[in-house]
Amino acid sequence: MTCRNDAYKALIPKAISKDTDIGKWSKEYQCNAIDVLTVFGEDAQKALLRLVVDLLEGVVSGNFTGELTEADKEERKEIYQFAEESKEAYGVCMDALTVDGEVCNHNSVYPQFLVALNVLVEAEIQTSYPCIYMWRARTYFIHQRLLSHLAHALLNRILQCFAEILKLPSAASEPDFDDIYSLTTHAEMYLVKGLVHYYYHEPHHSNDCIQKAQELSGMKSVLTSMMGVRTEHQKFETAQLLVKAQSAKEDVQHEEYPFKPSLVEGSNVLARPRTLKENIEAGGVVDDGTCTFGNGEEVKDDVTDTVLTPFEQSLVMGLCVNVRNNNPMHGLTEVERLPYLERLFLEEKMPWVLCSQVYLLRSRMEQKRVRVRERGLMQFCELCDQFCHLVKDEQGQVIEKSSLHRLKNFWVVLFPPNFALKTELAGIYEKIGLLKSALDIHEALGNWSDVIKCCRRLDKRTKAESLIRARLEETPENPLLWSSLGDATRNEEYYLKAWEMSNHKLAAPMRGLGELYLEVEKFKEAVECFDKALQLNPVFGADWFSMGWAALKTQQWERAAYCYTRNVQMDMEDGHSWSNLANCNLQLNKLLPAFHCLVQAKKWSPANWRIWDNLYTVSVEIGEKTTAINTLTEILDSKGREYKVRAPVLDTLMNQVLDVIAGKADVARTAEQVKQECPEEMDDEIFDVVPFGADMDLDMEDTLQWREEQAKRKQQQAIDVEKARLAAAAKIKQDMHKLLGKVTSITTTEAALYKIFGDYLDGIDNHLEAFDQRLKDLRCQTKKNWQVDRKSAISVIESATRVINGAKLVSEEVLEQRKVKTTPPKTQAIMQVQPVLKLAEEYASLEEYAMLKEAVESLSESS
Repeated sequence: MTCRNDAYKALIPKAISKDTDIGKWSKEYQCNAIDVLTVFGEDAQKALLRLVVDLLEGVVSGNFTGELTEADKEERKEIYQFAEESKEAYGVCMDALTVDGEVCNHNSVYPQFLVALNVLVEAEIQTSYPCIYMWRARTYFIHQRLLSHLAHALLNRILQCFAEILKLPSAASEPDFDDIYSLTTHAEMYLVKGLVHYYYHEPHHSNDCIQKAQELSGMKSVLTSMMGVRTEHQKFETAQLLVKAQSAKEDVQHEEYPFKPSLVEGSNVLARPRTLKENIEAGGVVDDGTCTFGNGEEVKDDVTDTVLTPFEQSLVMGLCVNVRNNNPMHGLTEVERLPYLERLFLEEKMPWVLCSQVYLLRSRMEQKRVRVRERGLMQFCELCDQFCHLVKDEQGQVIEKSSLHRLKNFWVVLFPPNFALKTELAGIYEKIGLLKSALDIHEALGNWSDVIKCCRRLDKRTKAESLIRARLEETPENPLLWSSLGDATRNEEYYLKAWEMSNHKLAAPMRGLGELYLEVEKFKEAVECFDKALQLNPVFGADWFSMGWAALKTQQWERAAYCYTRNVQMDMEDGHSWSNLANCNLQLNKLLPAFHCLVQAKKWSPANWRIWDNLYTVSVEIGEKTTAINTLTEILDSKGREYKVRAPVLDTLMNQVLDVIAGKADVARTAEQVKQECPEEMDDEIFDVVPFGADMDLDMEDTLQWREEQAKRKQQQAIDVEKARLAAAAKIKQDMHKLLGKVTSITTTEAALYKIFGDYLDGIDNHLEAFDQRLKDLRCQTKKNWQVDRKSAISVIESATRVINGAKLVSEEVLEQRKVKTTPPKTQAIMQVQPVLKLAEEYASLEEYAMLKEAVESLSESS
């Protein structure tokens, strides 16, 4: 029974012309839909939902899965007639779909359908079918996926739909994607919600939703390991990761799918990864459900591989996405994702879109492996070419197949639109040096920013401009083309023209103009341009970073700090933003926030040694001694002699460590220090709270016993605290000694570093080693003709005085205990200092010289 009846035809929108006022048209269409619902009643309710689904499937098939055949279009001839009649209003519809200053990709087809959908799914049109909330969320998400950048307004609408779905009862069975009127299951809703959060770069929310979806579905899965081989050529077994998945249903029956995506076969490699199940059968390895870990412990899992339903297959793909949510961008993350794809390869029957997604993820992984990179590229090309509904049968004859089956499971899989796939393919071509092929794809898609990049690399700088001007002759009122012309010519007039032509509703012109002002160092104007762009779309992180940089250059520290804070809220893995935010906090004299920012910057940009250097300096400033020591050690290990250690900072750190060893300070900052640095975060009133039950009358004997126990507990706590302090002091004493030894062994010509090392050794009563550092200090400073310069002469005299005083501190007991057989320190000191006294006679009137002479005479008398 079809719902494309009279009510359905009455709900078909009127054609849109290029002169149509979309706002007025939307109101008229909404009123017409309400009138139809009133007149036709229940039939109109079904017809409305049928029309929403037809329009949405038209958008999806035209942009994601492949155009419908003529036979399929004939069944929906009313909506395609509306699209044909509204063909001239393509630009008007694209303007109407602008959200947060972001426009739909100009390769999008059937924007007329999406405009009508946005009217039909509005809350004012109520239906008796609660599944409308899920179709509304799908409409908004498809709208977002056709936009050039993220739009936060659409995310809010999607989450509101999910909140309404949670208020409804959940369908008890597997989601029925063929029944458009069925109640949405909460498991499906949570999976879609997890994919939405993943698309919006919110991994923590995505992780929670996907885990909840698996819990509600009843499907069991486990990531385990076993011994096996990965290729048919491997002769020995190694530990392999695999995923086991068990369906919540006992007997799963799959429908027959017309055809699957083309699978590329390689001549020197397998057409697809050899799964562990096949390796088990080939090698005779028995899987008993036991996985052995590195400690030899065997853990038995209760998951048995079974045939999965289409929704459960999508859930396994969601778990593969979830691996990315919980792990950094690293090769090991891809290794952990691969078993989920292998588990899906075990399924003999998969929906077309899910099968395409599996091949797509495998192709992306293979781009990073030299051995199978060619196969991955060929597979990627096949995925781009399958957008057409003309396919080859087993005999190689070209036939026309209906593409409606491709929509099966589409709503629970993040399969990209065709123009995004082709853009990604062009990016792959750019990486491997096929610039001409990449340029052809970008030119066909109209990706003018990428066309400009390719032309620059091909030394064809004028070609991009000529291509854009040719397009402008066809559509002279396209603001995006004028903005792209500004990118090609770096002329601000074109950006301003695009901004005015869009009625100040597009962020791209101001974004491009701001980048141009950054290049020519007009930072004040750049701040104004990025501010206008961010007013339209505040969730575009790159604009926040650029605006923060411009504000930083103009010394607007508060504004720059706000910009970088917004950026790291959206992308916490941006180490450069954390570093710049720390710089702003330093300029605002907020040392503690700067320290925490630098810790994050070091975490996400560990290769940038300047971040480490800043963290070392700030750690010394706020008294984070352990962090300072560890950071400087890492810098010296990576940079070596290239890094110049700053003596004043190191001297401050040395004195802080000596205070810890002497018991004058703690290893970590105390609560009082934190309170002084951030007084707004501490409140003394919270400590002035009367304990609960303080007014109760207690027995005197019990009270005395309780006080004795409290006194013993406090005494034991004090002992434990002192033990911990002594252990921490011993540890930091050892670390500081190693650090200073490494510093002086790497930088051998800096006298100030030997002085610092000597002061530290004297501070821990190691006077013999300290004397050696004093001698090295003096030797570094007694260069040729040092006595000519007054400043150098005074420094040498002071160093010689430290040598004499250091020799006095070395006791005979220490020499005997260590069995030192070299010249005694006192004799060495006199031998080293006598030439200094002779060469510095012209400075005899100085106080420093008199002190040195007195110290030498005193040492000579004692020896």
